[in-house]
Amino acid sequence: MNKDKTMLKIFFAITFVFYGILVCVIPVRADMGPKPSIDLTVVNAPESYYVALLTNWATPEERGVPNVNSKLKLEDVNDESVKDYLEGFLYYGWFYHETPVGQSYFRSNAEGRYHFGYSVPNPFKVIIIDADGDVHISDVLYQKEYNAECTLDVVTGSLTENRDNKVRGRIIAVVLCYIVTLAIEGIVLKLFRYPLTKRNEFSFLFINTVTNISLSCYLISHAPLGGILLLFVLQYAEVLIILIEGAFYAVMLRDKSGKVRVLRGFVYSLVANLASAIMSFIV
Repeated sequence: MNKDKTMLKIFFAITFVFYGILVCVIPVRADMGPKPSIDLTVVNAPESYYVALLTNWATPEERGVPNVNSKLKLEDVNDESVKDYLEGFLYYGWFYHETPVGQSYFRSNAEGRYHFGYSVPNPFKVIIIDADGDVHISDVLYQKEYNAECTLDVVTGSLTENRDNKVRGRIIAVVLCYIVTLAIEGIVLKLFRYPLTKRNEFSFLFINTVTNISLSCYLISHAPLGGILLLFVLQYAEVLIILIEGAFYAVMLRDKSGKVRVLRGFVYSLVANLASAIMSFIV
C-alpha cells in the first residue's frame, strides 16, 4: 500500500510539472489554434473572372443597408470596380463576405483553386464575375468539414463539398491511434508488473476498445469541430476516459498474487493515459 501511495504522489508531481511547462511555453491567445477554411476549385469557368464568397448572417435592416437586389451585371470590370461592386452587393439576403485578415476575393488563376481562410461563412454561396461583367451566383452550401474542400461548376451553379478523402483519412487515423494507444498503455501495463493473464488481457483490450471507439465516433460525427474548441473537447474527454478506465481497472486488474489492488489499478489508468496524451501532443 505504501508503494502505491508513493507512485500516486510521483504521478501527481510529474503531471503538475508537465502541465506547468505547457502553460509556460505555449502562448495563449483568443484566436489561437487552426481556423476553419474553404479550399475552392472552380470548373467550367470563363477564361477570366473574379471569385468571392457570399454570406447571409444578417438581414439588410440589421446591417443598415437598403433591401434592394443588385443587378447581376457589371459594366466596367477591373480591380477597383469589382471591389466596389462586391462591397455594395446584395441578392435576396446574400452579401459579400469580407474577411478581417487575408484576401476576400481573387482573380482567376490557371489552376482554378482558391483558399479562403481565417474566417469563413457557413452556409455560403460563391459569386463569379467574368470579364464581360456577367455575375454568376452558386447554390448554397452548408459546410460540414472544419477545413472544407469544395467544387463549383459555374455552368450549373452547383456547389459541392468533397469529403471522401477526409473521411477515409479520418478512419485510418482512428485505427492508427487505437494501435498506438494499445502499444503505449500495454508497455505501461508491463511496467506496473501486471501479469498477462486472460483476465488482465481481456480487461485491457475491452476498456480501451470501448473508450477509443466512443471518442472516435464522437469526433467523426462532429467533423466541423476544430481549432481551440477541439483541444478543449479532447482535454475533458481525456479526463472522463481516465476516470472510467480508472474505475474499471481498479476492480478488474489482478497482480501476480491474484489480488485486486484498487489504488494501483487507478494509478495505472492515470499514468497510462497521461503517457498516451503526451505522445498525442508530441505527434
